Amino acid sequence: MDTDDRVSPDEGGAPAPRGRRGRRLRRFAAGLAIMTVGAAVLSGLGWWSADARARYAEAATGYDEARAAYEDAAEEAASARRDADEAVRLAARYTAIDLAPAVDVAVADPLERAAEELDGLDEPGASVEPVAPAASDDSAWPPALDEAGAALDVASRELDERADALEADAGDLREATDRVESAGDELVAEIAASRTSLEAANPSARNADLLAFRAAADAMATRVGRWDAESAVQVESYVAAAAVLAASSAAELQERSGGLDGQRQDVEAFARSLAGGVLLEFDWAPVVNGYGGGGSYGGWATVPDDVAPQATISLSDSIARDWATSAIPRAVVVHEVGHAMSSKCRALFAPSTRGESEAWATAWAIGMGYDGPGNGESIYGRPSAELIGLAATCR
Repeated sequence: MDTDDRVSPDEGGAPAPRGRRGRRLRRFAAGLAIMTVGAAVLSGLGWWSADARARYAEAATGYDEARAAYEDAAEEAASARRDADEAVRLAARYTAIDLAPAVDVAVADPLERAAEELDGLDEPGASVEPVAPAASDDSAWPPALDEAGAALDVASRELDERADALEADAGDLREATDRVESAGDELVAEIAASRTSLEAANPSARNADLLAFRAAADAMATRVGRWDAESAVQVESYVAAAAVLAASSAAELQERSGGLDGQRQDVEAFARSLAGGVLLEFDWAPVVNGYGGGGSYGGWATVPDDVAPQATISLSDSIARDWATSAIPRAVVVHEVGHAMSSKCRALFAPSTRGESEAWATAWAIGMGYDGPGNGESIYGRPSAELIGLAATCR
């Protein structure tokens, strides 16, 4: 019996579709795998790039901060140098002044040494700021970003080193400048403090010269603790006034030099010890107010109006000659000092006539305990008890 081994279309067509589906599935799986791997690669590349960008951004921020710190340090160093230069110039102005009329010139030595030390310091080591590497985060390639970031790190460290050096230089300048300023302050204070010794060393200076010196000394006192150009001007004025004071005193002593010089100085010192701060200057002559010869003693006081308490007292040479041997010359001097005291006590009594002036001077001498020859009573009469009591309150 014949048989037909062919498979019917319905029975033999099924395997073919299954094979095609398998190949399609395999291709799909492969594509899916490729897509998955690609996505992973892209994702990894994105993470790598983002991490590199973050590292670069951190390096860029560090560089900006280092650059700003360097610029601040450079500005501070330049400011410190300017201040130092000004201190050196000012010190040179002070040390150029001839201080000899007022103080020992050695008092300026500490200032001169401090200024020399400051001037000898090296200039701050400022240099041109290193140029930032020409890079940015525009590149997406991580190795390029890392290379640029590393270059920024190197530049940042260089800026930090330069800033540290500048800060050290500025600190040295500031400390040395402070030492100059301290020495300058001390110099001004020492000069101002010399007024007392200068007055004591020049007791015979004329009143006008003494008053001018005191005005300069008062102005000098206001400059203590203020070492600057204005104080230098005042030092110059003070030293000049001190020179005039010394010259004035020397001239007066020269005028009265001779055999009675020592006695005259004793008389003047005695008068000033009684005058309660009233400024006295003295003139000497053989005859004063008609007295001085034949065993007599002459005196005269000139008291200017509306000025600081002061007077010029003229005395006869006979007062100096007999100063140590007679009490009368002393009483005459006390009488003349009484005239001078009227310039201090105008609120108590203001003489309007010569008679009132002589009565006051006699009363003042009596109140000082000189109730005897030479006090003025023998010539001008006895003042009232009331005036003697009033004059006694003027000291």
